[in-house]
Amino acid sequence: MYGMIHKAARAYAIDRLGEPFWTTFVEQHALTDAAFVLGESYPDEVTLGVITGLAEAMDMSTEDFLRAFGRHWIDFARQGAFAHLMSLGGETLPAFIRNLNRMHAGLAVAMPGSRMPSFYVMDDTPQAMRLRYVSDRPGLEPFVLGLLEGLCAMFAIEADIAQAPDEGAVFDIRYRLSAAA
Repeated sequence: MYGMIHKAARAYAIDRLGEPFWTTFVEQHALTDAAFVLGESYPDEVTLGVITGLAEAMDMSTEDFLRAFGRHWIDFARQGAFAHLMSLGGETLPAFIRNLNRMHAGLAVAMPGSRMPSFYVMDDTPQAMRLRYVSDRPGLEPFVLGLLEGLCAMFAIEADIAQAPDEGAVFDIRYRLSAAA
């Protein structure tokens, strides 16, 4: 995966558990600053080791950690190196989601060898949106759920978000208010 995920995980861990915890965590997991270069790609095993280690340290299941981390990622991206890119994503939630593939294509150019996910809007009404997530990395659906929750918060939209049962990586976003359009 990507150094940007590692940087966000570092920020999340420090926010939740403090700098001394992070220093110990890095030592225990034999990580170095080289594993946290923003635009670099790293073996998935390294990233998954960081994620599962942090989930365990926070006494969370990996799925719960990924969901919370997805929410955190949106704030991290809005405040850091990706703030400008995030501001160009769109002025509404549907526009932002429709631009995700374009944003990822731009990042892929800057990060050779990257394997970016894709997002496809299947249905979009004033009451709801249905979205398909496509990735060659299995098990990240809880992270996507958290990302969607973070995006709803970013756009000040109250919504219920769930992965559609028995449909793979399909997510339903049901707006509590029809202000998403």
